[in-house]
Formats: sequence, structure tokens, C-alpha cells
Amino acid sequence: MVTIFYGVAGEGYGHAIRSKIVIDELKKRHKVEVFAGGKAYSYISPSCPTNRITSLRFVHRRNSVSIIRTALLNLVRSPLVLIQLVKIIRLIRKKKPSLIISDFEPIVSYAALLCNVPCMSVNYPFLNNTYLRAYRITPNLKTKIDYALTLLINWILCPKKKTEIVTTFFH
Repeated sequence: MVTIFYGVAGEGYGHAIRSKIVIDELKKRHKVEVFAGGKAYSYISPSCPTNRITSLRFVHRRNSVSIIRTALLNLVRSPLVLIQLVKIIRLIRKKKPSLIISDFEPIVSYAALLCNVPCMSVNYPFLNNTYLRAYRITPNLKTKIDYALTLLINWILCPKKKTEIVTTFFH
């Protein structure tokens, strides 16, 4: 039986709902250790043992993410995030997972990178260039800048993915 660590982003319920379905399937054949914070923890933990972690947060202003306020909030929370990272690294060394799956959860992604464990990322279609080409999306300059910023944030939050699963309702 393979041990898998699965990290779920704590912002909102979208990652949690998607991940819970995947986790339930994985648990049929593997030992799965779940890490989640925020709303993801409150959604997943009643039905599945879950390690509570400090999640990065987004600050919204006028129905949009405020990049500066989000960066400042997470900078203040960074000592808690570092403590979580150390705890997860210790668990990786103790339990030796074969794979780490991250549904946009950066702490487990960095732990995988630092411990040289393969990491798989569950992601959105708009973060995938193949998707954009397939649907012939030709963004204007502002959209291109937003897209570049989104890719940069994705790269910072989920570094060195071995593979990526892109989920979508469209086909």
C-alpha cells in the first residue's frame, strides 16, 4: 500500500470539494495523509482524518483579490507557515510518502521539493497553455498581464511539479 500526502488549499470550498472526491477514491487503494487549513479543513475533517495547517489567505477588495494586501497578510503569517513546513518535512521523513499531491497548497509543495518527493499538482485549465491554444483564447494586453501574473503566482505557490492534472467542466 502506497503512502500519499495530499494538501488542499484552504481558501474557499472549491479545492476542498474536488479534493474530497479524489481523496475518497485514493483511500480505497492507498494510505492517504491529508493536510488542509481554513475552509478546506472544516469541509474535509468531519469525514476524513485531516492534519490542520496554516493556509495562505487571499484578501478581497471590491470583488477582486488585492495583491498588496494579500502579500502583506501572508507575510505576517509567514512564521506560522514556516512552522507548518518544518512539521510536514518531519512527517515526510518519518512516513516516507511515495507521492505528494497538492491541490494548490503551497506548504506541501515546498515540503515535497525540499525532501525530493515527487509532487503532482491539481490545477485549473486557465493555468495551462495547451488549454488556451486549444480554445483559441486570444487575450488583450491586460488579460495577458493578468495571465502572466497568475502563472508567476502558480509557480511560486506550487514549485517543481512532476506532473499536473488539469480539471475542467469544458471539453
